[in-house]
Amino acid sequence: MPSRRFLELLLSSSGAQHSRTDGLADDVLQLILLRSAGESFGGILNEEQIEAMVSLIATHDTLRADSGEEGTVTYSRYVYEMLSRRPGMLPDAGTFDSGFARFLQALDRRIEDAIAPKLVRLPRRKFGEPGIGELAGLQPPEALADYMSWLIWEFRNRGLLSGQEASRLRGTIDKLSSAPGYLRYLDTDRRDREAAWLQKMIRRLKTACTLNDPCERDLIVSLGIILFNLSPSQQTAAMLSDTTPAGACRALQYLYNAIMALNYVRAGRPGIAEAYAIAALKSAASPEERAHIGMVKGCIATMDGDYDLAARALRESAEVPGISARLKGMAEYYAGVVLYEKGEYVNAMASFEKAVSYVSDPGDLATIHNSIGSCAMQIGDEARADQEFQTVEELAVSLRGARTSQCMLLVSSYRSAIRGPGNDPGKAVEYYRRALNTASERGDYRSVADLLGNLGLAQARAGDYAHALHTLRACMTSSENAEYWAGIRFAYWHINRILSKTDCAEAKRFRETYTEKYPELREM
Repeated sequence: MPSRRFLELLLSSSGAQHSRTDGLADDVLQLILLRSAGESFGGILNEEQIEAMVSLIATHDTLRADSGEEGTVTYSRYVYEMLSRRPGMLPDAGTFDSGFARFLQALDRRIEDAIAPKLVRLPRRKFGEPGIGELAGLQPPEALADYMSWLIWEFRNRGLLSGQEASRLRGTIDKLSSAPGYLRYLDTDRRDREAAWLQKMIRRLKTACTLNDPCERDLIVSLGIILFNLSPSQQTAAMLSDTTPAGACRALQYLYNAIMALNYVRAGRPGIAEAYAIAALKSAASPEERAHIGMVKGCIATMDGDYDLAARALRESAEVPGISARLKGMAEYYAGVVLYEKGEYVNAMASFEKAVSYVSDPGDLATIHNSIGSCAMQIGDEARADQEFQTVEELAVSLRGARTSQCMLLVSSYRSAIRGPGNDPGKAVEYYRRALNTASERGDYRSVADLLGNLGLAQARAGDYAHALHTLRACMTSSENAEYWAGIRFAYWHINRILSKTDCAEAKRFRETYTEKYPELREM
C-alpha cells in the first residue's frame, strides 16, 4: 500500500499545495506514481529502475528521519543512493535531481486531477436501454409460450376473446419467444400503443371473469407479463400482485416471481424483492433462468450496500454453463458497474473487457467501450481511454436518432477531458467546441455547464488564466441557472485555485461571496 504520509512529505518539499491523497484508492495511487515516474524519467532510467524507484517511494516511510534534512534535492539524493545499490547504470546525480523534480510536479498534477471535482459524467450508463428495463425483458421459454397460446385459443373458444384479439396476442407471444431482442427495437410510440391495448384487454377480462377459474387467472397473469415486458412499471406489478398464478405451469410461476422481484427492486424494497427472487429460483429450470435470478439478486445486494455480494452474484451468473452470450455479457457488464461504484477501476475494466466478447449489438458495444474508457480515465491511462472513445465514436454512426447524438456528445466530452491535462490543448478546445454545439442542439444545459467548466480547466492548464477565469465564471452562471450543484462546486474549486495563484485579495473576496451564498462550499 503506498505510504501516504511520505507522499505528503515529498510533495510539500517541492512546494505543492493540493496533495491530499486520502480519497484515492491504493491501486489508483500506485498507477499515478508509476505514470508520473514514467513521464519524468523516460530516457533517464530504464523500466526496471523506474519500478524500483516507485516501489521504494511507495513503501518507505522513514526517509525524513534517515536523511536528517528536508528538501527536494535531499530526498532525491537519498532515493538516488538507494537505487545505486541495485544492479544497473544510473545517470549522474544532477540529471537524476532534474528528473526527480519533474516527477514531483507530475505527481502533484496527477493527484490534483484525481481529487478535484469533475464534470465528466463517468459512466454508469445501463446496458442497452437505460433503467432496469433490460432485465425486465424476460424471454418466455417455449413451454410458457405454448401454454399462453393454449390459454388464448381456449378463451377464444369461450367467446371471451375475438379472433382478431387472439391472433394479435399470439403474434406478440411468438415474437417474444423467438426473438429476444424484439422489444428492444420497438419505437416508443409502438410500445405505448401495444401497452395501452393490453391494459384495456386486461381490464375487460378482469371484469368479465370470476377469477375462480385457474385458467382465467393464468391468462390474466400471462397478459400482465407481456405488458411488463413492454412497459415495466409499479402499476403493472400492482395489477399482477392482485392475481397470482394458479400453479398449473412452472414457467408461468417462475416469470411471475421474477417480475415481482424486479418490481420491488425498482420500488426500493429489497426485502420483498429477495423473497420473490427466492421463490423464482425454486421454479427456475433452465440455466438462463437461474442466471437471470442471480443477476436480480446482485441488484438487490447493491441496494443493500453489499457490493462484494453483488459483484459475486453477478460474476456467478456470468459463469452459469449453457446461458446465451448476451446474458453473459449483461452479467459481466453489471459486475463491472458494481466494481466501478466501489472504486475498483482495474477490476471493473476487466469485467467490461469480458463483456465486450459476448455482445454484438452496436448500442451495447458503445456502452461497454464507453465504460472501459471511463475506467481508463480514472486510473490515468489517457491513451487507452482515447482509444476506447474513438471506438464509441465509430460505433455511434450505426445507431439511430437521439442515441447517435448522445454518443457523440459523450465522446466529445470525454476526449476533450483527455486532451486537457496538457497533452494537446488545441485538440481539447476543438473537442469542447464540438461537444458544446451538440449539447446546445440537444437542449442539454447541464452538459453545456460541464463543457464550459472543462474548457476553462484546459485553458488554465495551458497557462491562459484570463480566458480560463472567463470560461469558468460562465460555467458558474450556467450551473446556477440550472441549479446544478456539481457544476457550482467545480467552478468554485477551480476559480478559487486560479485566483489564489494570480490575485490573493480577489480570491479572498470570491471565497467570502460564494461561501456566504452556498455554505456547503466551506467544506472544500
